[in-house]
Amino acid sequence: MRLLAMALAMGLLAGCAEPVHESSRSVANDTTGGGIALAIVGTPFYAVVKAATCIVTTTLAAPSSAAIALTNRPQREWQRAELQEDVGRTCRGPYYLRPAAG
Repeated sequence: MRLLAMALAMGLLAGCAEPVHESSRSVANDTTGGGIALAIVGTPFYAVVKAATCIVTTTLAAPSSAAIALTNRPQREWQRAELQEDVGRTCRGPYYLRPAAG
C-alpha cells in the first residue's frame, strides 16, 4: 500500500517538474499539464460545491415559483420562467472541472 502511494506521489511530482528547455512550446505544454493536474485534483471539490449550489437553488426557487403562481401578477409566467431558467443554468452542465482555456 505504501509502495502504491509513493509511486503515485512520485508520478504527481514528476508531472510538476520544470521543463529542461525553455521555449514557447514547452511553456504552453507546462501550462496545459498544470491545467490538467488542477482539473483532476479540483473535480471532486467542484462537483460537491456545484451539487450543493443546485440543491440550495432548487430549495429556494420551488416555493418562490409556487408563491408567484398563486398571485395575480401580470408577469407571473415570465417570472416563473426566469426562475426555471436560473435553476437549469445552475444545475445543468458537467460536474467535472475543465482546464482553463489559455
